[in-house]
Amino acid sequence: MNTIKPSEINRLLGEKASELCAYLLPNGKRNVQHWEIGSVSGEPGQSCKVYLDGKGYYDFALSDGGDYLKLWQEVRGCDFPVMIEDAKAWLGIYEPERKKSFSKAVKPKTVKRLSKQAFDYLQSRGLSVETIKTFKVVQDSIKGQPAVFFPFLIDGELKHFKLLGLDRPGGKKQIRASEKTEPCLFGWQAVKSSLRAVVICEGEIDAMTFHQYGFGALSVPFGGGTGAKQDWIESEYGRMARFEEIFISMDNDETGQSAAKEIANRLGLDRCKIVKLPKKDINECLAAGITKEEIMDCLSKSKHLDIDEIRRPSDFESETIELMYSDEGKQGFNTPWGKVNAEWRPGWNEITLVNGINAHGKSDLANMLMLHAALKQNIACLIASMEIPHKLLNRRLIRQSTARTKPVEELAKKCLSYFDEKIWFANFPKSFSSKSLIETMIYAYRRYNTKIFLVDSLMKCGIAEEDYSGQKLFVEKLCEIKNQYPIHIFLVVHPRKGLNEKEPPGKMDVAGAGGITNLADNLLTAWRNKEREQLIKKQNNGYSLTEDQISYIDKTPAVLLSLQKDRNGGNEQSFKLAYRNYQFLESESSRNFHYVEGGVEA
Repeated sequence: MNTIKPSEINRLLGEKASELCAYLLPNGKRNVQHWEIGSVSGEPGQSCKVYLDGKGYYDFALSDGGDYLKLWQEVRGCDFPVMIEDAKAWLGIYEPERKKSFSKAVKPKTVKRLSKQAFDYLQSRGLSVETIKTFKVVQDSIKGQPAVFFPFLIDGELKHFKLLGLDRPGGKKQIRASEKTEPCLFGWQAVKSSLRAVVICEGEIDAMTFHQYGFGALSVPFGGGTGAKQDWIESEYGRMARFEEIFISMDNDETGQSAAKEIANRLGLDRCKIVKLPKKDINECLAAGITKEEIMDCLSKSKHLDIDEIRRPSDFESETIELMYSDEGKQGFNTPWGKVNAEWRPGWNEITLVNGINAHGKSDLANMLMLHAALKQNIACLIASMEIPHKLLNRRLIRQSTARTKPVEELAKKCLSYFDEKIWFANFPKSFSSKSLIETMIYAYRRYNTKIFLVDSLMKCGIAEEDYSGQKLFVEKLCEIKNQYPIHIFLVVHPRKGLNEKEPPGKMDVAGAGGITNLADNLLTAWRNKEREQLIKKQNNGYSLTEDQISYIDKTPAVLLSLQKDRNGGNEQSFKLAYRNYQFLESESSRNFHYVEGGVEA
């Protein structure tokens, strides 16, 4: 489960602003689009206005304001972490936790104030007296030799501790830690409760150094590496939920960077960024005289760690180019066809099934909807095509966006560059679980604001053809995320075997579990008149057609795009289209779209 971030909680509070005001400020009154109150203290009046459209509040008497999270804090007078938990409870958001028992950390009786030797050591690392006091660092011993005692405190309670020996026999660090105590992060005692961003680093002295530079920071308890080294994540997962941004600054070595990758993956790639410092760690930066402004610049240039399941189309450029040249109303978005848009538009929070007989163009139809949304309407899309390799998909998209079988190489590369702006590929191995697809879709929305998803096809989602309950469960999961996020999902399905291709499949002809069609919001079926196409091909090759055959060509449609279900509009009808150069067009006289070159064919 992805821990919900403060910004998402604020958005949800904004959606229930009227209820929130009645709960927090019952003495106020609604006035059109505001809730008016004397102040956040709750007395009657009009100086403080809470916007009911998601914009937060403003107190005109104090010239102050903020979002709904700040409003809750001001009204309740509580710290940020407490407010987050209270707000989640009010919204009905409950995140399951596994309770584990740990030994109680007991401060050794030998702990004492820092000696001059210990104090001098910390100051030699550039740490100030104020910093040392803030982190409550004291002194103990390892095998009778002096050691610095680092307390891991949560809300003032000692959960864990570490000792760093001042002597280094043979040049090796002497480190001891409390046993079987709760693994947690060091430095909470110095992190302000109002902070929504934090740095995670590799050592206690690094956390103290970041703090001294002016940045909130926490240190992992067991250093770099993976596996058990990062067991603290389970304990800290809930406490870390308050942070919108997490800057991971581990040592610039293999061990540190492997830890950074695991931490980012587990805490959420969408909010974690990897920091690159000019020195091995932040304390070396301090010793080298690197300024706060330079460190701030490093933080601002930190980057997210991409996951393998999302790749840009141009990542497959060489394979694609080699393949191409080595062988022959409502809120939502527009389709490429004006007469369809006049009657129906795909909306947000919807699933559309795309059905059609093999070789009738259902994948071309779905891909064209993606291209039109991405390249004409600037909407980010993700294509999960498990039926063909990415290089084949790239070739298909290039042909479809240019209406050319083999455009010049420069144009093909230009297409891939354009695709990179708004199109993502789901990149899975040959075998994967439908759960991983769902998780990738959620990540793509939360990280890249991807709004449209194409899953091609249901048969390739790791569910057996005869597993009807598994198919239904998968579509139910898709419904959960399309209801949770403002997205649209196109799911390519297949029809049951018919007697011939002369009639388009109907609503009841979708193969698989019967509940699939019931769960979907819309059902589109693409049907090409193959008999008509064959007659035209004969005519173009010089064959003479009978009057009846010529009449058939004149009177029958080339393509039928059938809207066989429209849950939110009830507008079920068929649209006559044409098909040419990999594109579905409004009519046979319509010019092809040139999505990358702009406009339509000259």
